[in-house]
Amino acid sequence: QRPERQAFQDRLAASRAPLADAAGVLGGPTLARMVALGTSVSALGIATGMVVVTPRYLSALAQNTRLGFGLERMSARGVPLRALAVTWVLVAVLIQTGSRGQLFALSSVSVLLQYLVTAAALVVLGRRRERGLTPRHAWVSVPAIAVALVLGSGASAREAVVAAAAVLLGLMLRLLSSRRAATPRLDVPRGGN
Repeated sequence: QRPERQAFQDRLAASRAPLADAAGVLGGPTLARMVALGTSVSALGIATGMVVVTPRYLSALAQNTRLGFGLERMSARGVPLRALAVTWVLVAVLIQTGSRGQLFALSSVSVLLQYLVTAAALVVLGRRRERGLTPRHAWVSVPAIAVALVLGSGASAREAVVAAAAVLLGLMLRLLSSRRAATPRLDVPRGGN
């Protein structure tokens, strides 16, 4: 039975649709089609979420800062057009240097990072007794942090490097923003009498 299991694992490793193929082995072609449809809908949801949410993140992060890129500006229809353009450029670069599958995996890694940061913030806010939280509220974050770290350990080296680069870029932009905010702004009158 070992050689059969190894052959099956090798086929799954080489498969373009491993979930559907595994479902086909377990439940036949009908289950395989259902799982294939489900993974396609899931991928579409991830892609839509990236297109809709990522520019909003950039816009929200640029609020009340002096980054100078205008990422917080909204169009007349409430769309952060500059943040959308930056998102499109970054996605295009990632697709050109990798694959859609890698982009979806990177999206999953970024969601894990969001959970990890949120759970860590709960620990800090609970410890500081801010926003009505106490240290006993922070215990919920312990399993969340553990699960995020375990799931994140499954990321490929490339995904980890890209995620780390994105975090470092964000930290550098935050540092730049805080330095610019600390620098007094000289308002020079324009025009004269």
